[in-house]
Amino acid sequence: MEIEIPPGYGDKELTITHNHPNSKWGGTFSPADIKSLANNPSVGSVRAVGRKSEGTYVVKATENANYKGLSKRIAKDEPTLRKQLKAKHDSVKIIHGTNSKRTRQEAVGVVDKYYKEILPKYGFTYARDKKGR
Repeated sequence: MEIEIPPGYGDKELTITHNHPNSKWGGTFSPADIKSLANNPSVGSVRAVGRKSEGTYVVKATENANYKGLSKRIAKDEPTLRKQLKAKHDSVKIIHGTNSKRTRQEAVGVVDKYYKEILPKYGFTYARDKKGR
């Protein structure tokens, strides 16, 4: 996801919404999405809309948001996160099939758990609205 900030917007005034209809990251954010947020302090929140059954994920900056720190952390952790996602996907697809909803959900759970742990450490909230609002 690339973000181009329109002129005249100040800190945390923008909300970016995009979708992940059928990606390996599921309805949640890819590391590139989080890096885009972290590299643009004018963006206060990002919404990722997944498939109907996956809902909407939201990351919001708090007043203590450490954009630079988050950007560095995501860049450092991304290779490991990708390996963990692939390992989980490969282990689950044996049981449920490559393209099954269950395989996708369990693999995305790896990323979801990571964001729940890491984002608050850098002053961001992370939530999922299962109804897709």
